[in-house]
Amino acid sequence: GPIPPTPNLGVQAGGPPPLPDASSASVTGPPNAASKGFPQENKVPPPPKPAGSSSRPTVARAEYEFQAEEDTDLGFQVGDYIIVQDRSDPEWWNGHHPANPSKMGEFPANYVKIIQDPNKGMVKQAQALFDYTDGEEGDLTFNKDDLIDVLDDSDEGWWEGMLGTKVGRFPSNYTNIISAGRAATGR
Repeated sequence: GPIPPTPNLGVQAGGPPPLPDASSASVTGPPNAASKGFPQENKVPPPPKPAGSSSRPTVARAEYEFQAEEDTDLGFQVGDYIIVQDRSDPEWWNGHHPANPSKMGEFPANYVKIIQDPNKGMVKQAQALFDYTDGEEGDLTFNKDDLIDVLDDSDEGWWEGMLGTKVGRFPSNYTNIISAGRAATGR
């Protein structure tokens, strides 16, 4: 398995590390999405989930682009993060973009990969050691002591995370991992 990163205990002189080169991963094409195969009017909405004070959202990352064809679809680009609300149908899930929780939609389950699942203990959170407020476009800004859901830590210097409805890159050495591989126990 992957080697867990060592916690960063401080900021190196000169601030965060330099930005890495953007890699353009090539994507061949989506898997075949199964036909929805059911009339919309017969679909029963899922019962509301109980609100848990410390529950983290289930988050997926888009592996393929999905163009919304109906008003009830949720379109996305490769690499987009999606808050997954309902996985009761094995082929079509329901969710929304982090920044737009009111726009729910369906999408093919095989177009995304679950990267955070509190029900399976797949949660990684970092606590901000410092304010990070002077970020560039696409960066996640935060204040000291904020709790960030770490969504991608594959780059040693810059991770991707989610704070509330904001998603973006942040310098990993501004944070300290407080939970990895298990569900967070609250604030």
